[in-house]
Amino acid sequence: MATNRKTQETTVQSSSNADRQVRYLKETISALRDRLETYQFEKNKAVQAAVAASSGEIEQLKTTTQALRDTLEELNFQRNKDVQQTRADSQDEIEQLRKTIQAMRDETESVRFEGDKKTQKAVATASDEIRQLRETVQSLRDEMESERFEGQQKVQKTFADSSNEIKLLKDSVSALRDQLDVLRTGHEDKLSG
Repeated sequence: MATNRKTQETTVQSSSNADRQVRYLKETISALRDRLETYQFEKNKAVQAAVAASSGEIEQLKTTTQALRDTLEELNFQRNKDVQQTRADSQDEIEQLRKTIQAMRDETESVRFEGDKKTQKAVATASDEIRQLRETVQSLRDEMESERFEGQQKVQKTFADSSNEIKLLKDSVSALRDQLDVLRTGHEDKLSG
C-alpha cells in the first residue's frame, strides 16, 4: 500500500515537472514571437524613415517620382511577401506545437489512471516533445536574426538606390541647365546681330 502511494507521488511529480517544462518553453516561444513582431515593426519604420528622408529631394525632381515609386512598391511588395511567408511558416509550426502539447496533456491525463508503465512512456514522450520545443525555440531565434539582417540590408539598399537616383537627376538637371544657357546665349547673339 505504501509502495503504491510512493509510486503515485513519483508519477504525479514527473508529470508536474514535464508540465512545468512545457509551460516554460511555451512562454519562451511567446516572448520570442513578441520580439520578432517588434523587430518587424521597427524594420518597417526604418524603411519608411529612409524613404521619408529622401522625399524632399524626390519632390523637386517630379519627372522621376513615378519610377522611384515603382521601385519602392516592388521592394515593399517583396518585403511584405517575405514577412507574410515567415508568419505563415511560424503559424504552422505554432499550431503543430499546440496540437502536440494538447495531445501530450491528454496522454498525461490518461497515464495517471493506467499505471506506472504508461506513466514512464508519457514522461519519455514529454522529454522528446521538450527537445522538439527547444529546437523550435532555437529555430525562431535563428529566423529572427535572419529577419534582422535582411531588414538592415533592405533599408541600406533603399537608401543607396534613392541616393543614386537623386545624384543622377541632379546631374541631368545640371546638364539641361548648361544646354539651356548655351541656347539662350546663341539666341541673344542672333538677336543682337
